[in-house]
Amino acid sequence: MDIVLLRQAQSETLQIRTYHERLFADRVAEMRSIDEYREIDDQYLDICFAISKGEAYGEDTSALEIERERVAKDRDAILVKLGYPLDYLLKSHTCPICLDVGYIDGELCDCVKKRVAIIAKRNCKVPNLDKYTFESFDESIFEGTKQYKAMTALYRAMQTYVDKYPHVRYRNIVLMSPTGVGKTSLVSCMVNALIDKGVDVYYITAFEMNDLMVKYHTTMTDAREIYMQKLLSCDVLVIDDLGVEPILNNVTVENLLTVLNERKNSGLHTIISTNLDAEGIMLKYGERVWSRLFDREDTLARVIEGDDLRIINNGKTR
Repeated sequence: MDIVLLRQAQSETLQIRTYHERLFADRVAEMRSIDEYREIDDQYLDICFAISKGEAYGEDTSALEIERERVAKDRDAILVKLGYPLDYLLKSHTCPICLDVGYIDGELCDCVKKRVAIIAKRNCKVPNLDKYTFESFDESIFEGTKQYKAMTALYRAMQTYVDKYPHVRYRNIVLMSPTGVGKTSLVSCMVNALIDKGVDVYYITAFEMNDLMVKYHTTMTDAREIYMQKLLSCDVLVIDDLGVEPILNNVTVENLLTVLNERKNSGLHTIISTNLDAEGIMLKYGERVWSRLFDREDTLARVIEGDDLRIINNGKTR
């Protein structure tokens, strides 16, 4: 899980808890500004103090406890008489499980994990990411196309990959097809599902990654490491449209190779979509990049031939 996103989620959780605490404090102050309520509330608090003191000295407090229950009922009656609901002075929480603390028995509460996913999706550069889910996948969009069998089978295989992640055979996935066949939509479903699992996913287009590599290459201080940090450290790196970026001398191929090597050595996962086939990748990036991408021990490579869905479906790529 990305530590930066986790801290943002924890900060939001703290803000939520603070909001509810202030709301409770404001309501208590509001009620205690009313003389009738304040008088009986003082009685209740005095009895609570007396019970605590008695328990500390080992005294019998049963009579006080009965009196506390009676005064509590009277206090509730006054609250209702003044026109307030009985739960007006109960502390509220957004998460009923952790009570907005963010942890349960030392483990992150699901509410924080969900908040991390929301922030990750908000930061992700996939357009309309929320609409790309395996659950909403409609295979009918491929009916009558050359890629029908291949894409429907691939969707099922990639859903299985996500469900089993990180316990999967292949650490790299390379999806190759012409433009418009549907691979970017599939990749978007994978990104969405992995984020929901709490996986640190970094989605970037090849063109954007090339820009980062230029900045890395032209920055002459240690600060340049920031441009490569996320590429090298995220759990799953998704490079979309590999091959559309220009090849820049001493930048594109060299740094792509560095990313692939470092991620391989760290045991991290990489997903790549490209309009190139294996031969096109060899011609554009050379044998060293090709060998990293098509290592049979680490990579699942799939070629999908088919029709352009944007033409068939009148611009609908889903």
